[in-house]
Amino acid sequence: MTPPRILIADDHEFVRRGLVNILLARHPDWQIVAEASNGTDAIHLAESTKPDIAILDLSMPGCNGLEVTEHLRSSAPSVRTLILTMHTGEQIVRNLKRAGAAAYMVKTDASLKLVDAVERLIAGHTFFSSPDAVGAGGGPPPAQYVLTPRETEILRLIASGKSNKEIAWLLKMSVRTAETHRANLLIKLGADSTGDLIRIALRDGLV
Repeated sequence: MTPPRILIADDHEFVRRGLVNILLARHPDWQIVAEASNGTDAIHLAESTKPDIAILDLSMPGCNGLEVTEHLRSSAPSVRTLILTMHTGEQIVRNLKRAGAAAYMVKTDASLKLVDAVERLIAGHTFFSSPDAVGAGGGPPPAQYVLTPRETEILRLIASGKSNKEIAWLLKMSVRTAETHRANLLIKLGADSTGDLIRIALRDGLV
């Protein structure tokens, strides 16, 4: 089977890097043919590179993931889109299906379910996470229940203002490894920025 060609669009580089890491860790032969930081570029790149799968953030500058999906349905109908978002609700799922999305997932599920979702799309199926998957019981689970001990330690260091270089020195790892951990934290916690990570760490009593 020919490895799938995948486009990733998110306006945060750390998130894009985290998604790439998740996908290639399980399937190193998969091809990431393009990355976009906004919806307008995502449309142009999808039309020019003709990926099999487009993983799109719902909230992007230019055109949002819903608008990109609607556009690609007519300009590049062979592209199957997977929408990532922090928002939940039956209305969102209905809107995405109406626009032509083949899959939907809340960002906090990506570290565990993204590869499975892409595998389903490749096989011709759809994948729609339950809109109640996040927030059950009144809110997201504390970070320390989602992260490994090493990730929790890194989140604490990030929240205390440490740079990737400082984290690498303190934990005796390469700067690249520290960057990868930060990217994975963004994905696992559904965060869009370092500021979000700090707020999560404060919320969950890690600092």
